Amino acid sequence: MSKLIKFYIILICLILFVAIYGHYNFEINRTHSLPLGIYHINSSNIIQRNNIVVFCPPYNEFLKYAKKKGYFGTLELVCDNNTPKYMKKAVGLPGDDIYISLSGVYINKRKIKNSEPYEKILSDKIFQNYSKHIKLKDKEYFLMSDYNQLSFDSRYFGIVKEEKILYKVFPLFTY
Repeated sequence: MSKLIKFYIILICLILFVAIYGHYNFEINRTHSLPLGIYHINSSNIIQRNNIVVFCPPYNEFLKYAKKKGYFGTLELVCDNNTPKYMKKAVGLPGDDIYISLSGVYINKRKIKNSEPYEKILSDKIFQNYSKHIKLKDKEYFLMSDYNQLSFDSRYFGIVKEEKILYKVFPLFTY
């Protein structure tokens, strides 16, 4: 039996368990930006470095372009800007100094693993000015995946304001 089939069997069992034995707030990650699985929704609104958050991305030229190019895939478009919710790590916090370059993303001069840009995306005209320096202001976050280099995240669509963050999540069961 393939790993993916095993994953879906376990996932269905966990969902049934939750449905039968009580209300449980959870989010299911079906993308490869973070480990696949079930994440518990945490009610705390204090965001610390490397917390995983669910958010609506800023709708700008990059998101319009991503939608046109089909980068959303089969994700459900649930945000008020007709985009999918995203789940990423908060790698950059208010006050952080961020440098984005072809060699990767640096937060306060420390390189984030798996942060090199995806060449296919960079080959698109919209990303001609990829390298940039950002100083995060109050209530601004840099959200990305250090798990998978192919993630579509703040490297491309930019900073995320605190009001766009829906909630924090913690891995409950990942595969």
